Amino acid sequence: AFELARAGHQVCVIEAGVPGNGSSGRSAACIRQQFDTPSTVRGMTYATRYYDQWVERVGGSESPIRHNGYLFLYDRRSARKQVVATVELQREAGLHEVEFLNADDLERRFPYVASVGPQFATWCSTDGFLIHDQVYLEALAGARQLGAQVLTGHKVVGAKVESNQIVAVRAERSDHSVAEFPAEVVINTTNAWAPQVSTTLGGFPLPIEP
Repeated sequence: AFELARAGHQVCVIEAGVPGNGSSGRSAACIRQQFDTPSTVRGMTYATRYYDQWVERVGGSESPIRHNGYLFLYDRRSARKQVVATVELQREAGLHEVEFLNADDLERRFPYVASVGPQFATWCSTDGFLIHDQVYLEALAGARQLGAQVLTGHKVVGAKVESNQIVAVRAERSDHSVAEFPAEVVINTTNAWAPQVSTTLGGFPLPIEP
């Protein structure tokens, strides 16, 4: 919502409860870049840098990311060659901080990790976790300042469709009255509730499970 408003679009956020009522406020908010698909690595690297630049971009109080790092341990059942190849893939995708650690490196860098069992590891110092309430509260505050409308207590219950295109979203207020909001583009950002919202709007069944 913030980025769309900053780009000059007229934005309306429709929220069934209040920000953080759903999965966002219950999330452990872990953020990592160590994946084995290049596009995912690039996307998460971009997201990590975005949170590092939070104050400059969004205008929040401080960066909401904490870089405590992610250490993945592998025992003798793991394929060393495959893990090394994944680290190379991650570096080629832009994650330059990721490291492969053999048993000696692991014991030297992380002496508190039991040396019996792990044979090697991967480590990325820029992985970590987010202060989740800071993210959604400050981003929505920034979106409001840019003219976005944020509606709370509005549960999406349907859509108005013309020529196979959604032209308005219907939402039920807390007093059970239904309001209609014209829209050229509808973005479903409801996380674990996305499949339900999609079918409510007449969209595809989404294979998403919490």
